[in-house]
Amino acid sequence: MAEETLALRNIEQPLPQPAKPAGALVEGHAVTAEALQNIGGILSERLDRPAEALRILDRAVSLYPDYVPARAGRGVLLARAGRTEAAEEDARESLLRDTRAPNLYQVAGIYALNSRKRPGDRVQALHLLSEALRAGFGLDLVDKDTDLNPIKDNPEFHRVVDAARQFRAAGGRESK
Repeated sequence: MAEETLALRNIEQPLPQPAKPAGALVEGHAVTAEALQNIGGILSERLDRPAEALRILDRAVSLYPDYVPARAGRGVLLARAGRTEAAEEDARESLLRDTRAPNLYQVAGIYALNSRKRPGDRVQALHLLSEALRAGFGLDLVDKDTDLNPIKDNPEFHRVVDAARQFRAAGGRESK
């Protein structure tokens, strides 16, 4: 736990401009986009400290604007906090940069969460979820993913998930 606290304390220090595009420096150690995203994930998902996670992901996106996992992750945290406009901006930017299945799935979660305030976002959430599942990603996650809860009562959600399960059972792509 002491190492974790030290790492979190170190990451809160102001970062100098990165000497190289591939990494930023924190107390003389390279910090990559992936490292910042991982720290944000730990803060949010394991330590239940979403405000701190959001600050870390803000930093990741400012340093690495094209690193989609951090941007989409920040979008999820913004949507969970009810900041729908900022979350949608991250969703749009994420989709412009990456249309692969894992990103489609994560952005579906942003739109699902936003649908609590903007019911029309359910359509986009269901579309993106359908595309991700069709590409073979997320079937193993969908039942336990609480970010999708706002759309789970929708009959179309059940049709999409059932179709993906049937496809998989018939020999379709394995969910990763």
